[in-house]
Amino acid sequence: MKEGKFFGVGVGPGDPELITVKAAKVLKTVDIISIPKAHENKSSLALSIVKDVIVERNTPPEMLELVFPMINDKKELKEAWSENAQIIAEKVKTGKTIAFITVGDPMLFSTFIYLFHRMKEEHPEVKLEIIPGVTSLTACAAVSKIPLAEKKEVVAIIPSSAD
Repeated sequence: MKEGKFFGVGVGPGDPELITVKAAKVLKTVDIISIPKAHENKSSLALSIVKDVIVERNTPPEMLELVFPMINDKKELKEAWSENAQIIAEKVKTGKTIAFITVGDPMLFSTFIYLFHRMKEEHPEVKLEIIPGVTSLTACAAVSKIPLAEKKEVVAIIPSSAD
């Protein structure tokens, strides 16, 4: 049996041409693509970004939709994150490779971060790799032709929800 692995894959800010070569390679080879959704009936922006890459595959991957509710109840959120981590861990333990797709970069304001924490705490045996993605921050700077920082300037990222 082949060894399973879990990938957190950043698919960029929305332009399918900004998917990295490494992200595309992973998406073309994994057994399962995991798609985060805010609720069951909502479509996925991340999936729409990678649809052309998926079409290039010889065989279609299994699609695994996971719901990450947008609620404030911390206990309920943690339970949902743990359930999703359990689903992924079980599949990886059977030798499956899984790519969790996320808009932008997996480690910057991403749903993947919650799953990442649950996997590290509850399933540390699962082999994990994170594929960075182009962020909206850098994509906006490129499109607007405005440098983010130069010389000794400092960049700070402050969430819009901060007081």
